[in-house]
Amino acid sequence: MGIFDKLFKKTEVKCKVCDEIIHSDFLANQPPSALRNYTCSYCKQISATKPVLDNLEESLETRFIEDKVFRERLALFFPEGTEYIHDEIIRAVGKELITNGNFENTNKIIKNKKQGLWVTYYSNGNHDELPTEMLDLIEFNRNRETRQELVPAVIFFEGAYKDDKQEGLWKFYHKNGQLALSGEMINGKEDGLWKSYPENGRSYSQREYVDGQYVNYKEYFENGNLKTEFHYKNGERHGKNNEYYEDGSKNIISNYNEGELHGLREQYYPSGNIETKTTYNNGIQYTHIHLSEDGDVIDGGSEY
Repeated sequence: MGIFDKLFKKTEVKCKVCDEIIHSDFLANQPPSALRNYTCSYCKQISATKPVLDNLEESLETRFIEDKVFRERLALFFPEGTEYIHDEIIRAVGKELITNGNFENTNKIIKNKKQGLWVTYYSNGNHDELPTEMLDLIEFNRNRETRQELVPAVIFFEGAYKDDKQEGLWKFYHKNGQLALSGEMINGKEDGLWKSYPENGRSYSQREYVDGQYVNYKEYFENGNLKTEFHYKNGERHGKNNEYYEDGSKNIISNYNEGELHGLREQYYPSGNIETKTTYNNGIQYTHIHLSEDGDVIDGGSEY
């Protein structure tokens, strides 16, 4: 190997913080101690943006305004497209991220791709909106006694990325902090069962996905009984679809063919007696009969 080859050979070295493998011409001529303690440019940037913990809340707002690198880093913890972040949100979310270590260890973009765990916060905390102009602030303060107390650091969703695609368990939250939606992602697509919950947390629904397409949907009453059970094909209702009363008895039993009612549709009274019978052929109604709860014909019985 000539002197030219020695000077310009590439060296492989691992960042001591994020374990990213770096191939560099420059590092080939560095001493072994420098290679052992090497920190990549991305991790150096994150370290440089970490404020001193003394008087943290007071310094965060100023730093957000004056330090572009810190501002762009903190913005990664809010939904894409967020145009305004209130001072109280900056202070609370910034403090939480720095003290729990997530400011340095999550929401990483490596070689222009999202990697590892990402945590995203609501830009308005537990409120629907926060004041952005003086007139809004006056109105906001006028309603101070009646409005909900602000909780500034509220997680919106969290999950992991692998090479810019969502991977593994993802969780989404209501503004009151309760779980709203959770499920698995594989290569950026929903897979398996995804469960969603209302803010009261007493009932839930679930969708079953295969390679990003949902194939089954179930919704439950607060008492745990099944409310609806739908089946899908290519995003359209397909096959038997059932709906139930809160006590578990049948409400509506219908059949679909790729999004169109097809075959028999039956609707029941809460007593269990049949109320209507209707037949369809790919969305077109052919016969219909309406019965009283005692079984007497109210109308129908003829073909259309």
